[in-house]
Amino acid sequence: MDARTLVRETSGLASLPEVAARVIGMAEDPRTTAAQFGTVIGRDPNLAGRLLKIANSSYYSRSGNIDTIARAVTVIGTRQVRDLTLGISAIRTFSGIPIGVVSMEDFWVHSLYCAMLARRLAAEVDPKLEDAVFVAGLLHDIGRLVHLIGLPEESRQALWMATEGADDITDDVAERAVLGFDHTDVGSELASQWRLPEVLRECIAFHHAPERASPANATAVAIVHVANALAYLAETDSTDLTAAPAISPRAASLARFDARQLGDLVEESRTEIGELRRLFGL
Repeated sequence: MDARTLVRETSGLASLPEVAARVIGMAEDPRTTAAQFGTVIGRDPNLAGRLLKIANSSYYSRSGNIDTIARAVTVIGTRQVRDLTLGISAIRTFSGIPIGVVSMEDFWVHSLYCAMLARRLAAEVDPKLEDAVFVAGLLHDIGRLVHLIGLPEESRQALWMATEGADDITDDVAERAVLGFDHTDVGSELASQWRLPEVLRECIAFHHAPERASPANATAVAIVHVANALAYLAETDSTDLTAAPAISPRAASLARFDARQLGDLVEESRTEIGELRRLFGL
């Protein structure tokens, strides 16, 4: 089995809700109006309510007075509404699937830390990337969940190898040893199936290998790569870079990451994680 086959065989479980799929298509059509987005997203009241909460939070809103989806599109933009819809829908899709090998709460908390840190790094590098890398951080490990759904025993073996085996074996290396492919391959295939924007697909596909990113998306991928490593430290309230996955020097340069920032980044993210969990319902 390869990554594409695994995604195809689990597509019934790992598929986006109809509303989210429609929003992706609508966002690609410049003729779509804010009112049309409001009509489609409004068909899912839970999604609409969650999206409005996030749009009015300090992460997105400049005015704090976004009371309709149409106004959210006008204030924060079509792409941002699309990306938030993707993130919220992905969490809901997988949170409803029982996966006993890992804690879903821990999985999404790590993802939120990665998203938050990616957005913080992007603010200093290229503010236009803030929204994209936030959602990319949220979805960067989505392939792990497909592994666990479709190949639970093999995933358990890979997880044991990474946690109990040799110290230098990372999760992706263990997955390739057991499965022949890793969660980034699966995540990339899932992103293609979901018709995600290319920048999101590359961040998912290459967050462990940022040197493989296209020139157009190299900075975004580098930011998510660095944020993923820092998320491990934030989770444990550590500033010891040797305890995190290795950071590519080139990616650190593209993300403008300086180790002297580490203490502030960890402290800020730990302060803000509670609010983000509330906003995303985790």
